[in-house]
Amino acid sequence: MKIYSRITLLLILLFVVPAYCPAQSSDTSGIIEVGEPITLYKIPYLNDHTVTYHEKDAKWHVYGIMEGEKKFIHLTADSLTQTPWVREEDFCVGSCEKEIWAPHIIRHEDTYYMFYTMISAPREIRCATSKDLFHWEHFPEPLLASSNEYTNDQKNKDPMVFRDNDRNQWIMYYSMMKDKEHWVVGYSTSNDLIKWSKPQICFDENNTSPGVESPFVVKRGEYYYLFLSARPWPQGGQDIFRSQSPYFWDTHHPIARIDPWHAAEVIRDRDGEYYLTRATGTLLKNFCIAPIYWHDGLNLHGMEDKKIPVILDTDFGPDYDDAGALAFLHCMADSGYVNILATVLSNRHERSAPSLQAFNTYFNRPDIPIGSPKAGSMKAGSWENWLDTICANYPHSIQSTDEVPDAVTVYRQSLAHAEDNSVVIISIGFLTNLCALLESAPDGYSKLSGIELVRAKVKHLVIMAGEFPTGKEWNIIGDCKASNCTIDHWPTPIIFSGAEVGRNIKTGLKLIHADYIRNNPVKDVYGLVMGKVERDKYGRSSYDQTAVMYAVYGEGDYFKTERGRFLLDANGNNTWECSEQGKHFRIILKTNESDAADFIEERMMHVPAANGLAQDRKLLWSDEFDYDSREELLLVWEAQNAPSTHIVCSRWEENIEVGNGTVKLVNRKENRGGQEWTSASMWTRRNFQYGYFECRYRYASQTGTNNSFWLMTRSRDPEPKAGKRFEIDINEGHYPHEINTNIHNWSDTIVAPDGKKRHPDFHRSFMYEKTDFSKEYHIFGLEWTAGELVFYLDGKEIRREKNNFCFSPAPVMLSEAIISWAGKITDNIDGTYMEIDYVRVYRK
Repeated sequence: MKIYSRITLLLILLFVVPAYCPAQSSDTSGIIEVGEPITLYKIPYLNDHTVTYHEKDAKWHVYGIMEGEKKFIHLTADSLTQTPWVREEDFCVGSCEKEIWAPHIIRHEDTYYMFYTMISAPREIRCATSKDLFHWEHFPEPLLASSNEYTNDQKNKDPMVFRDNDRNQWIMYYSMMKDKEHWVVGYSTSNDLIKWSKPQICFDENNTSPGVESPFVVKRGEYYYLFLSARPWPQGGQDIFRSQSPYFWDTHHPIARIDPWHAAEVIRDRDGEYYLTRATGTLLKNFCIAPIYWHDGLNLHGMEDKKIPVILDTDFGPDYDDAGALAFLHCMADSGYVNILATVLSNRHERSAPSLQAFNTYFNRPDIPIGSPKAGSMKAGSWENWLDTICANYPHSIQSTDEVPDAVTVYRQSLAHAEDNSVVIISIGFLTNLCALLESAPDGYSKLSGIELVRAKVKHLVIMAGEFPTGKEWNIIGDCKASNCTIDHWPTPIIFSGAEVGRNIKTGLKLIHADYIRNNPVKDVYGLVMGKVERDKYGRSSYDQTAVMYAVYGEGDYFKTERGRFLLDANGNNTWECSEQGKHFRIILKTNESDAADFIEERMMHVPAANGLAQDRKLLWSDEFDYDSREELLLVWEAQNAPSTHIVCSRWEENIEVGNGTVKLVNRKENRGGQEWTSASMWTRRNFQYGYFECRYRYASQTGTNNSFWLMTRSRDPEPKAGKRFEIDINEGHYPHEINTNIHNWSDTIVAPDGKKRHPDFHRSFMYEKTDFSKEYHIFGLEWTAGELVFYLDGKEIRREKNNFCFSPAPVMLSEAIISWAGKITDNIDGTYMEIDYVRVYRK
């Protein structure tokens, strides 16, 4: 390939970007190469197009605009680079009298969906489906309305649909007219490809240039790349923008340009290779394709999508850099770099497994297998009892380390199901489990011995252990016998991250001072311990994080490795011998500690998205309950101060207790207001209409209590002009494991089968037998729109209903009550309370 026939593009690839910020960078550290175009089909006009692969006939298909723009040309081929492609029968929509533009096809399950623009009055985005890519069935109605909050003549065009697995949703991007001659890139989201959310804007240059045609989005690693055509309009090339959010791109910083090029689609062949297609136009002839070579710090040819399978082996407890390392690893999993197969413990402390699971749960991976040694290993507690703090404040179903299976069993099960030579084991604790794994016998998971299983399945072992060139280090001496066993007999390469690597890479200060990070176990641990350890006042050494960092990124910009032999005596003293024949490698930092610390801490500060609910929304209102008194609280909230004849208790202001950043609604056995029990209920002084509502709280710890978070129209407000008076019970929680969601229509009445009149209600209960909602906080949420009501538990959807009548503003309500249908009422209720950590309201 001639050098002048390549188009070299400089990508802005900032390697250290806060996970919460979609901002661009002006630094350039990567290159895209676009190879020489290959002519696939000679034709004077084949404009906006789509490329897809049919699994059953093993052929590639192209649909595209042809001259006259009332039909789509249809081409097929056995490979992307076949020349020429075969022309099939042209395809038209309906009567073939109206112009059609910009098809885009995606496959979901066994159905292909074609999204296209119908050029009519108004211009509309429509959809057709097919099983074979030859016969199509069309939806009778457009997918998006012709008007929105921006304009009455929306003129949507050039749809492209992208599956965002991180957010578990489909996103449609399209060119959209915001106002007269003001073009932007719009987007809508969907869970089923049919119902789409109202248009939002993700790219707005705030000028009259229409050069935002044919948006196409690609995700690689942590970044979303937006390709735009006609820059400048009408005959310009292709600009590329990058962001860490799929909902926003900075218009001022294109990171690359391809010129000339038009209406590009980024395609991957069956081997994972990337290609860029090119449409024809006034200046361009013939339908072409060219290979893309990405140099963005990820594996070449798109192999970054093959996530690194990882097992983390940690002594979770004695030191707290394990917490930072685990956060780093979960960040890498959220970013698509790794798949965490298991997290095993080399520490048998009773709180280690519950705390480890609490971390995994916080990062939305509660079911990651956990194991620990059953005998012969250390039982080490934690500095400042941080394990106890995590167990007390974060959800976990494991109550003791004794409950989890043997670590070797978890290892063998995880490795047996893995691909050969694929798994990276990261050890940031004692080597107890690794020695036991090597010595394990065949079992029901694998017929291989331990050493044979490791040799077959493990790519390499990365361990934080030792000190170089000589030293005596904690993870080695914690179990000297196991250390000698592992280092002498491990059959795959071992990479050592010694104590000297991470000692001066200080992290934690940014984390604990980040106001936007709340209710985060990593921040809690670092905040608890750092201030009480003199040598950590400027940050904790990142011993364990460097091992995780190398396991994910390799040498990259921060490390180099030296080959040799790790020599260990019986007392745990180690020395290093350089040798090109050695089977070991040691990590050497090749940049300054400050840069490495920034890189690590940005990933430690990663906040997981709860299925995209709060992320990329604006926080409209919140109450973190940081009040000094009940009187301050009641400036924001109103409270009931009266009997409640429909339940067992009356409710009073005095039962609301404020302190330590929470509010407690307390139950008391006292005769007041003519009732034998008292409790509390309160509601916001302001109303809300639509948004995402969430509350983090825990139940009172006795049956007979009703722990509620809800929305209800005020009785003093007039009858709604649209909809009905309503109540939405986001959760009426009954101790210990019951969730109740209800939707009440308070305006109408119906006659029940028993002949009695009542208000219509729509009730669903959920039982979580292994969860005690009084022991840990959980997040209960509702997405309330004019079209739907979607209920969530800890960020996971549990119920979805069409919104038929809940259209009016309403306050947020929190209440504790004693009721007969919540279970047996006993004197044990006295003194129990529902405890609320925060309430937040978001809006897109």
